[in-house]
Amino acid sequence: SIEALELYKQAIKERRIRWSVEQIKQIERIGISSFNNTVKKASELGYELPMIRTLNYLRAQHDADGSDTSTLRDYWDMVVELEKSLPAEKVFPKHLKAAHDQVMGLVQQKKNKATSEAIAKYAEELKPLEFEDKETGLFIRAAASHEELINEGKYLHTCVGSYAKSVANRRTSIFFIRHIDEPEVPFFTLELQGNIVQQNRGDRNCPRTPEVEEFETKWLKYLKEINYGKRNNRSIAAGAGA
Repeated sequence: SIEALELYKQAIKERRIRWSVEQIKQIERIGISSFNNTVKKASELGYELPMIRTLNYLRAQHDADGSDTSTLRDYWDMVVELEKSLPAEKVFPKHLKAAHDQVMGLVQQKKNKATSEAIAKYAEELKPLEFEDKETGLFIRAAASHEELINEGKYLHTCVGSYAKSVANRRTSIFFIRHIDEPEVPFFTLELQGNIVQQNRGDRNCPRTPEVEEFETKWLKYLKEINYGKRNNRSIAAGAGA
């Protein structure tokens, strides 16, 4: 390609090294179209990359596990997200894909921690909405962490774990309905959006049982009694969630 030929000319000028046709083809296979973007990003991060070394590195990583220039740029972005800069020893990790996957895991942990902290803070604010009813033997409380949402979804075979970001951003609220004598065992999961019950589902998204429906009605009455709806300037109503 024209791009490969331009790099070939640059290599001759930089190091007076001539590549074979096969080497040029290998370089093209590593994703050479984005090579210049990679060099530019490195420059923005404070590094001027030697062309030959960079190409040899990328070719070796591609041959080893299929990594390309986008893998390297993604890796740099995540390192900067974690460390606020790109240390010199992390510009060219020995095993790019392994380093990329490891840093990606650390970034996800950081995001999960931030999400859990936001959910926990929201749960504290929702504590006044906790309620228990001895007649039905049930109680309700807000989800308190990302991990709790994941565990709830796994136990009840639902997708409630995917609601973590929405809860953290306060776009919706997730509550756990459980038996008073089994407070740690998931039973039903209720979504309250604003002041309207969007859904209330049990194992494998089964609909409300008569006892759960009765409990929900009592809880909504309790919310009215404490003026929760009035404080939020919205009406409280049960919705038929899917």
